[in-house]
Amino acid sequence: MNIKVYAIIGAGVILFSVFLLYVVIMTGVQIPENEDGIYILTIPMGASLSQVADSLVLLGIAESKREVTRSGMMLGVQSMIKTGKYRLQSGSTLFEVFNLITSGEVEPVVITILEGWNSRKIADELRKELKIDKQRFHSLISDSVFIADLGIDASDLEGYLFPETYHFTYGMSEEMMIRWMVGQFNDKIGSEERKRADELSMTLNEVITLASIIEGESIHDEERPVVSSVYHNRLDKNMRLQADPTIQYLLPDGPRRLSRKDLFIKSPYNTYRHSGLPPGPIGSPGLASIRAALWPAETEYIYFVATGDGYHTFTSTLEEHNRAKQKLQKLRREYDKQLRNDSVE
Repeated sequence: MNIKVYAIIGAGVILFSVFLLYVVIMTGVQIPENEDGIYILTIPMGASLSQVADSLVLLGIAESKREVTRSGMMLGVQSMIKTGKYRLQSGSTLFEVFNLITSGEVEPVVITILEGWNSRKIADELRKELKIDKQRFHSLISDSVFIADLGIDASDLEGYLFPETYHFTYGMSEEMMIRWMVGQFNDKIGSEERKRADELSMTLNEVITLASIIEGESIHDEERPVVSSVYHNRLDKNMRLQADPTIQYLLPDGPRRLSRKDLFIKSPYNTYRHSGLPPGPIGSPGLASIRAALWPAETEYIYFVATGDGYHTFTSTLEEHNRAKQKLQKLRREYDKQLRNDSVE
């Protein structure tokens, strides 16, 4: 072996040693401490190593984008970065950061879907927290093939995105999120509920539609079966439901105080204009409202009026209903008068 070969080998060893030393030094630099002791690093879909470096610098985890990028390229991480939210501990090294963001061990994003939320509100929340594609989300919940695959007999998935606390992950597909929510619905609504729907001669979609109205009308669990009884009694008498939540569902600027004009909106969901149930649910009811729709209280009530404290006064005749409304209006006038007096004082 001649001197030139030895020189080339020697130069290669030196360069490799320098490379190793550089990597050890750069990736061994620890993440600085902060008040919480943690950093949350968000990596969006398709993010490059350069974008990750920008995020690390922005968070104060690294000082130089160039050094982060160079170190990552030397380790070959640029093609292994996985989308998600990652929890980084203070004191971790850059090498450990690279290991984490290529492992896919993401931090879950906790999302709570509240009872009564409709699909628009759910999509807005998922967009805010997880940057979902809202157009894709709405397209999926009205996709007949997708809906049938989920085992739901309805024209869309409004009402079937079960209200619950979910641990999603950043970058999870809209399809997977919907599958999780509908999966929760199918887990909660079992054979007992489906059998009871048959006993009432109602389809499951009719039950969920009624339950969604009950959800929008009542906030106290003990009142839900009574509210349900009013709607069942009205349906039996072929009376219009005249349910305010169905009007709120139609408002692009709702929820808000309804005007008389709102009651004349032309829509099959307007239960002031049309008898019977609307074509489908107006939101996602919780289990208490679903069970109330299936097991209403036994009453003769066909009217109710809100008392202003979350409860209602229930009545069986129009005369009683009008007296209840007059009483409520009197209380409101007295309350407004008291507020005016307090402001003057």
